[in-house]
Amino acid sequence: MTIFLTPEALLSEAKKVAHYAYAPYLPFPVGAACQLADGSVICGTNVQYASTPISVCAENAMLSAYVGSGKYPVQIVAVAVWAEKTPNHYITPCGSCRQALAEFLKPDTPIYVAHPTEPNAVKTFTMGQLLPHQFTLEQ
Repeated sequence: MTIFLTPEALLSEAKKVAHYAYAPYLPFPVGAACQLADGSVICGTNVQYASTPISVCAENAMLSAYVGSGKYPVQIVAVAVWAEKTPNHYITPCGSCRQALAEFLKPDTPIYVAHPTEPNAVKTFTMGQLLPHQFTLEQ
């Protein structure tokens, strides 16, 4: 029997990995976690470099770990993104990460985000809501 995490539990996994972020230039640690259809959880955290255009967002690190784990093409059924340094708002994936996530997520896949200063304040978006007109090379 496959056990699926609640949104809060998946966000907790993202929060744990955010503590491993390499963010010396802009103190903005982010964690991302996804749960797969087989119940496994894969995480990623952001990595900043002095040359910021080549930095890696947590969501892209998570997707790289997913592919590198050999789990692909097991479907991603949910994603959670956590950032602590945002006391005034929720953090959703950036535009680049939305496009990357759209490569692997169905339009109805939930993406959970939390408000770090309001306990139990979770918002759920679908991939389709965050990127309604994704770029694709398919015809």
